[in-house]
Amino acid sequence: MTMIIDLKAARCPDATLYMTKSLEVFFHSEDSTLELSSIEPSMARNLKYRLAMLYPDYEITEVATRAITSDDVACWLEDFDEEDYESVSVVSTFTVKR
Repeated sequence: MTMIIDLKAARCPDATLYMTKSLEVFFHSEDSTLELSSIEPSMARNLKYRLAMLYPDYEITEVATRAITSDDVACWLEDFDEEDYESVSVVSTFTVKR
């Protein structure tokens, strides 16, 4: 099974904290794959570092990017300020496997 986590428009340091908690939940789950989506530009580096330090048997097997859509923005309006996402243009989805 695949665990799907969308960090929406969370930016650092919150995005890194949520990513760390997501990895912990994934570790304790029976899922074999984690798909983690984020707009945070430093997520690739932070995720790679966190996996190396805490979960060395896990690997990032795929990274996909897509443009932020008006549907994304509509979803974020209630929980995030526009300044949280106005400087980014893509959502990256990282596939992590055990």
